[in-house]
Amino acid sequence: MANLLNNLKTKQPWWCTALLGAVAATGFAPLYLWPLTVFCLGVFFYNAFNLPQTAKRAFLAKAFWFYFGFSVGALWWVGGSFRYTDAGNLGLIAAPFAVAGIAAGLSLYVLPALYGAWRLWPKTPLMLRPPLVAAAWVLVEVLRSLSVYGFPWHLVGYTLAGDDYILQAASVGGVWLLSVLVLLPAAAYAARPKLGFMLFWILPLCIAYSGGMVRLANKPAINTEQNMHKVQLIQPNTDQSQKWQISGVVTAQKVLNTLKEHDAPETLTVFPEVAVTLLLNNIPTFPTYVGNYLEAGSAAVIGIPHEAMQNGQMVYLNGMVAINTEGQQVDMFDKQLLVPFGEFVPLRDYLPSFIKQLAQGGDYRGGIGPRVLNLGNFGQALPLICYESAFPYVALKAANDHQPNMIINLTNDGWFDGTTGGYQHFAIAKVRSVETGLPQLRVANTGITALIDGYGTVQSSTKMRHMSQINDIIPIQSDTDLKNMLK
Repeated sequence: MANLLNNLKTKQPWWCTALLGAVAATGFAPLYLWPLTVFCLGVFFYNAFNLPQTAKRAFLAKAFWFYFGFSVGALWWVGGSFRYTDAGNLGLIAAPFAVAGIAAGLSLYVLPALYGAWRLWPKTPLMLRPPLVAAAWVLVEVLRSLSVYGFPWHLVGYTLAGDDYILQAASVGGVWLLSVLVLLPAAAYAARPKLGFMLFWILPLCIAYSGGMVRLANKPAINTEQNMHKVQLIQPNTDQSQKWQISGVVTAQKVLNTLKEHDAPETLTVFPEVAVTLLLNNIPTFPTYVGNYLEAGSAAVIGIPHEAMQNGQMVYLNGMVAINTEGQQVDMFDKQLLVPFGEFVPLRDYLPSFIKQLAQGGDYRGGIGPRVLNLGNFGQALPLICYESAFPYVALKAANDHQPNMIINLTNDGWFDGTTGGYQHFAIAKVRSVETGLPQLRVANTGITALIDGYGTVQSSTKMRHMSQINDIIPIQSDTDLKNMLK
């Protein structure tokens, strides 16, 4: 296959390199063909990093087109979400251009780091060349994870999220260590395509796998005597095309009916992101109605937007509210990391009118305040709403600062209908649990809703695009090495 690709690249270098990148993206969910990712990265590194130092344009072109194909292969689902914007047919026409634009922008992120590694390549000792390339690539992933515009979705380490054993390495170095495990053997092929040399750099993967086996084998069992916090995770499966068109009263009534039909004592019931499409300000009695349907010792967490004054201006906020049996609003959290062109349009005043319509229903604003949600008798939760789960540093810092006993991750995922996006989003959520060592209550509108323990093991889950619910108990919290390091 490597010889075939080498022959093709001499005739059609740009599309062949882009195709190689797209094939590398098959390592992400739901396929998880991560050995193919390693292979494709190895071919790319070999062909790019062994170019003569005078071939600057050739190297930059290869790096750009590989990462472009890699990004399109991983993020093609973004185009599917354009079906649900206010731009109508124009949104559908814009979809492929949006995917290409995102891929091109992300490719520009990686160019300086890879170029710097390439310039250092001839001067670097043989044994240090694989770490050099891995460090350059992961540096870009770290920088992308610090800004909403970095869109840290398809970090290469997420290709290992399907293997629960290797996944345990994230407890030591997060998703970035997983990326290193993928990149080292690939870069080793570029440095010296000899079996012995490559086996040496595959060794970290083998160690991670073995260590993960030991870690999971010694995982403490869930002690139901000490941990009796029962949960209900509700997946309403409201179609995205109808969610904002139907009256918000309907979504509010759907939540109340669910509570009425599935009430249980001493149970935490959780609904997904924007389970109610009415503004909380417009239904001030809503917490009271919720409290009427909650049994003794119970509480509910519901995704619902609201208006609030921020910097002297009334703005929309994407929030989750915790309500107790007395009908009191115990606490509220507002999403802080918003999706560009999904929940807000950057530079809105300077863009054409049809682009402004891409943020369905107008712009949200980011919330302000500490990242913790008080749940009364159920403890404190690290709240993550949708896109926020893609930011590893934010989750780790919040977990360290506030010491919550669980993660509550509300999401919609209706945008991903029929694509790989929902599966990738779920894989990202699993990694957050391993990194923080916290059990996670992940509740989606259309799936995948799941209860995940602090080792990334799925205790129970639902199918996508089904109305369903999970009744279980919250698994015990497990500490991780990384969490202890951050203290």
